Amino acid sequence: KVIVPTQYDMVEYFPPKEEGTHVIENGKEIVWNSKTVGSFVAHNYKKRANPHYTIYKTDGTVVFDMEVEAFYDYIPGYFLIKVADKKKSNNSLWGLYTSGGNEILPIECEYITFHGKVCKYAKIIGEISHGGTYMKGALMLDGSLPNIPCQFSDVEYDSINHQWLVQKEAISKWEVYSTNKHYITE
Repeated sequence: KVIVPTQYDMVEYFPPKEEGTHVIENGKEIVWNSKTVGSFVAHNYKKRANPHYTIYKTDGTVVFDMEVEAFYDYIPGYFLIKVADKKKSNNSLWGLYTSGGNEILPIECEYITFHGKVCKYAKIIGEISHGGTYMKGALMLDGSLPNIPCQFSDVEYDSINHQWLVQKEAISKWEVYSTNKHYITE
């Protein structure tokens, strides 16, 4: 049975991972992953104007397919996908996918960072040169807390009480995030 068609210039295999934590980025960040499935990433660079990236499960099922100029970085259990921002020159947008190709964060984040099970991300709201700002959000990679949308000046994880703390504006007080509260941010 053919799992990955032979039309690609390069195919990489990423084996399954057991649940655990891994040091990444030259020891600067630690990332947690649940048990993952193995996958193949296929690249097609023959059409330089439109490179093609596809993630296949080990049974040959396509779980991610993108025909754009993109870049990916493999972190144990995850793929960080980076594409050029068509609205802003010299800018890139990031998305986060499991190694099985399931989307965790859509490709619209300015940056994504990890610390254990905590994943923080940000989007630029408006133009930075015209008063725009980074709005931050967060999620727990194990799904143990609700995801925080990118609508806060800052987000922190309170590991003692296992809860999110949010700051609506840079000068406002920290408060416990609640999914039942309607947050208004400027």
